[in-house]
Amino acid sequence: MLEQFKNILSDLPLVYKNFIHWNISKVLITVFWFFLWVILSLPFFIVLALFIYFDPIAWKDVISSYFSSWWSIWMSLMAEVYNNYIILIIEWIILFLWFIFFIFWFSYKNLTITNLYLSYLKWEKLEYLKNLYFNFKTIFSYLKLLFLVILILLIPVFIFIISFIILLYSFWGVDSVFNLLNSGETNIFSVLLWSFALICILAFIYLAYRLSFSYIIFLDKDIYSDENKISFYVKESFNITSGLKIFKFLLLIIIFSIFMIPFDYLGSLVENRHQAIVLLYSLILFLTIWGLFEMYIVSIYKRVMLNNNWIEKKD
Repeated sequence: MLEQFKNILSDLPLVYKNFIHWNISKVLITVFWFFLWVILSLPFFIVLALFIYFDPIAWKDVISSYFSSWWSIWMSLMAEVYNNYIILIIEWIILFLWFIFFIFWFSYKNLTITNLYLSYLKWEKLEYLKNLYFNFKTIFSYLKLLFLVILILLIPVFIFIISFIILLYSFWGVDSVFNLLNSGETNIFSVLLWSFALICILAFIYLAYRLSFSYIIFLDKDIYSDENKISFYVKESFNITSGLKIFKFLLLIIIFSIFMIPFDYLGSLVENRHQAIVLLYSLILFLTIWGLFEMYIVSIYKRVMLNNNWIEKKD
């Protein structure tokens, strides 16, 4: 473990050895994905705004009922949904599509920065404009991988929803449950619900860990073939994260979090200072720290998960 940590620490200076290339690449990635986000999100917001503008649902009354009680907002919402369910379904579909797009946008942005760091570990530099921006083959393949990962992560969510429905009807329906919750006393329903919620949250976190390296495997063409099926990257991520590696991973994440504490403390000190000082501190963080965590994760993948303690240095 100590040897692996030393190797990880020896990888991090690679970003500073490529300081100018690293920061120009970060700026390009940030600017490109920001403008892409604005351009592609605009149709969703326009359509949703039109639906909301002409929406017969009295959202103001529904929201204001929140200040009365949960029961009031529930009854108001149910009444509006019953009378305008078609429009509400369309609005939820638009929001869902926008949310899926946001997940893709955020994760593919991380994919481009990860691709940059994999090149550094090979002692190479990616050309600035050749970092998977318009590689449609990669984009479509990654969409399929992302869809599969989301489906797996939704398993504990669906289990919780089913458990909640079963509990709800086991306690004689919505009215009885609301009376239990409004009583303010500890009851078996709350205990069971929180127990199921805790189990499902832990299952979600564990699955997220087991799947967390699938996108790096997807990019690592030096080891894995480009012709593999999408399910292969998920299976391989489960394979390399098996056993007790989770404890190493958690320890390494804790170490990095401790390393970031002084920067968070300095940030809290300067946040109420003059705007110029805040901007200067933000710029320094962007140039020296922003993106370092992703490099740390890529190094963990190479050094701990693959147990690759030797990486060829190229002149």
